[in-house]
Amino acid sequence: MKNRKEEGNFGEFGNVDRRRFTPAYILKLIFIATILLAIPTALGGWKQFYLSVLEKQKPKIKLVKTANGIGLAKQNIEIEISDNQSGLKDVEISLLSNNKTEVLLKKSYEKKSYQDLIKLELEPREHSQDNSTAELQVELSDRSYWKNVNTFKKKYEIDLSAPKIELLSKTKNLTQGQAAFVSYKIDGESRAVSSYVVVGDNKYLGFKYGEDSYFAYYSIPLDCFACEVNVEAKDFILNSSNHKVNYELTLYEQKNIEIALSSEFIENYKKYAIKAFEKEVQYFDSGKLFISGVINDLETEKKAKVLFARPALNKYWNNEFYYPGGKMTKIDFASVLNYKIDGQELGSYVSPGIFFKDDGRNNGEIRAANTGRVIFSGDFGILGKTIILDHGFGLSSAYSSLSKLEKREGDIVTKGDVIAFAGDTGLFNQKGCMYQVRLHGIPVNPDTWWDKEWISDNI
Repeated sequence: MKNRKEEGNFGEFGNVDRRRFTPAYILKLIFIATILLAIPTALGGWKQFYLSVLEKQKPKIKLVKTANGIGLAKQNIEIEISDNQSGLKDVEISLLSNNKTEVLLKKSYEKKSYQDLIKLELEPREHSQDNSTAELQVELSDRSYWKNVNTFKKKYEIDLSAPKIELLSKTKNLTQGQAAFVSYKIDGESRAVSSYVVVGDNKYLGFKYGEDSYFAYYSIPLDCFACEVNVEAKDFILNSSNHKVNYELTLYEQKNIEIALSSEFIENYKKYAIKAFEKEVQYFDSGKLFISGVINDLETEKKAKVLFARPALNKYWNNEFYYPGGKMTKIDFASVLNYKIDGQELGSYVSPGIFFKDDGRNNGEIRAANTGRVIFSGDFGILGKTIILDHGFGLSSAYSSLSKLEKREGDIVTKGDVIAFAGDTGLFNQKGCMYQVRLHGIPVNPDTWWDKEWISDNI
């Protein structure tokens, strides 16, 4: 007689063989469950179990700073790598060019790290070929059981040719503080994107005209006695070259002028300066401290650099410039103004232009010397209330020590338009207008710009 299986009714699950649920079988199940529960615990919990075993997300690679290509000069690149899950494990960065691979960086993260910023220098290799390409390759893995891997590739053009500069202008006789003009040609294949005339520490931006020709206004500053003048060009990949500009220099003879400030003038000037310089009243208690602070006001120079940093890329002006109005005084361009009060020396200041005294005619009207766009209208340090006109291509004119300003920033004015009225808000001890001409923010002698023949010959 066949043994009958013991059967039990387990409801909807039907009949189950009870003999399978022996003590040994149950212990086996408990053992398996314990092992399954112990694995995540051993790995630091369920979250860590997921990150170590189950996580399949790739680490991230981001190029945060790149180069335009690989050229003669070193260029910095920055690569951000991250993995917010299991963390970073290994990274390898290489450069492939001319069928040769060079490893730039190989790094393993022994301690758990979730993010890193890698900085590298790109430069041509011995096997690099001009007018070819190189490929940057990044391979990054994380710390998960599956070792998730991400790759990143970026191609760069290799250009090992520097711009070729040809001067079109002839050697000139230059005077300190006087404006000058230079034209030059850059080889079209060089794809120059920026060029400057460099004089000492000063840079004068070059402007393109035609297919591959450029020009720039520049000057020899008063503190340059043997400065080299070079045209510098830089292409898209930052390859650069320069060409020397030969010239003969005539030194400018500066005058020393004493400016005696009365106590009455100081008191009146304080009322304006407290607001203009945004200083506390106590700052002006000492006459010497006050004047020295105004003369050496560095904030004004910072403001000037910002104003002249972005010249208009078109020419507003035409022909010779006009006088702004009033009568020319002994305060000339580059005059050294020595300030005194009651015989006490307070300091000196080099005049950036020519001071025109109000002669009582035309109600003190100050007119635009040439057509331009107003880029500043307001208080301007020691120079007082000021209007600055941008005439294009780095050339500008400034009108200072004014009383009432008639134009606002952004206004377009025509040569001869009334833009303001003469005043005494500048530190010149008389009513009038300090008139300046500047090239990229650097003062130049205004008198040559009134000369039609000089403009024709030199500009």
